Amino acid sequence: MDDDEFNHYSLVNPSTREFRKLSPSPFAFDPSGCVDDYGLGYDSQSDDYKVVSISRSFRSNDNVVSVYALRTNTWKKIESSPYNHWNLGHKSGVFVSGALHWFAGTSTSTVIVALDLADEKFRTVPSLGCVGDNKLSAVDTELTVLGGCLCVSTKWGNRKHLGDEGCR
Repeated sequence: MDDDEFNHYSLVNPSTREFRKLSPSPFAFDPSGCVDDYGLGYDSQSDDYKVVSISRSFRSNDNVVSVYALRTNTWKKIESSPYNHWNLGHKSGVFVSGALHWFAGTSTSTVIVALDLADEKFRTVPSLGCVGDNKLSAVDTELTVLGGCLCVSTKWGNRKHLGDEGCR
């Protein structure tokens, strides 16, 4: 999946050489005044691939969440995220166990938020002690998948630490 500078998405399958440029979400904020988190995942209940766009306004910190279904080639608006998606420099959601995951939070805490692709509802993921202390923006921290489990990878100096967030 590729995100160009104006919130247009392209899906590319290198093994089949298929390419699809998606129309922009009709629900997103004006691209010149927002930032997007996004993600691509597979919904096994509907047997469909979905693209999620979380568009956040620079002016208000409100967000609009749109879901694109590959099978129907349509966008729909779902309930907005109850968290501030401020990226930590990483826009793309991490897909594991049927959900896309991002760092999010408030001005005082950090959480890992997940969007279940089947019911299209947000939830928080129980986390390790390193998440929530609001120090994540100062270090190279990212969500990754290791052995089918969601992990937090943190780089302190020249050391990299992995914390298993647990399999579901």
